Amino acid sequence: MDLVGFADRRISDLSGGEQQRVALARALVPQPNILLLDEPFSNLDPVLRASLREQVRGIVRSAGVTTLMVTHDQEEALSMADRIGFMKDGHIRQIGVAEELFTQPSDVSVAEFFGDSNILQYNTSAPRTLNWPLGTISVPDGVSAVSLVISPDSVEIMPHGVDGVVLDLQYFGYYRKISVELSDGQHIHVRQSGLNYLPTNIGERVGLVLLRAPTVFSVD
Repeated sequence: MDLVGFADRRISDLSGGEQQRVALARALVPQPNILLLDEPFSNLDPVLRASLREQVRGIVRSAGVTTLMVTHDQEEALSMADRIGFMKDGHIRQIGVAEELFTQPSDVSVAEFFGDSNILQYNTSAPRTLNWPLGTISVPDGVSAVSLVISPDSVEIMPHGVDGVVLDLQYFGYYRKISVELSDGQHIHVRQSGLNYLPTNIGERVGLVLLRAPTVFSVD
């Protein structure tokens, strides 16, 4: 647990991360068949949370104990779990490995939680066809409305592309998040690498290119 030399300290003298490791040690001492973790990192600051997450993952794997963790943090779920079960309104919507839930969501609720996806809703303008600013999509018979799930990494800003207007810019160090209004009034956000991007400013008209087709869900 990397707590050598801490035996004489009161629990109140330990940091949040150290207290969590003590709690984990106490839970593992009886050699349980299953370990339950209920949002174990929720009260920690982001830097400590990331560090402790790596430590706990290594400790649990080393102990070889099956672990069930509850979390509302998508990054924790994606980085720690061998398998993820996504629940909403008391029902399990999808179970699978992290990559499956991220790239192949079973419904819109899964897509909203994983991947920071754009969710755009459209009524179909013609039988079996949807024309939207970034392309044309085939839809099943009898479907009058669809939700398009578009990853922010699947849209790129280029000098020549579909017209859009920059509404907002947010800088996160490794990437920039750019909110763009499409020609039909819908808003979409684009994620650009912080090291390689086309300079833009709020209010500028930009070109958008769709790199991957969106996932389409029928609207009930």
